[in-house]
Amino acid sequence: MNSAKRTVFSNQSAAGARLQISAVKLIELFENGNLHAEDFRCLDLSSKDLIKRLLLFVSLSADQRTC
Repeated sequence: MNSAKRTVFSNQSAAGARLQISAVKLIELFENGNLHAEDFRCLDLSSKDLIKRLLLFVSLSADQRTC
């Protein structure tokens, strides 16, 4: 992110955004490379478990496409 964008969002980004997103949309974002595990953090254990399963699913799906 360039410095102008950082300046615009510096106050808001400290708190972040809380949102809910479907597992299907998360898979799409992971598969397309638009979202990476280092881009966010899970706020509870059930969310963390879901993300682990989704990342494993996406990873296995990508492996099968390359074989």
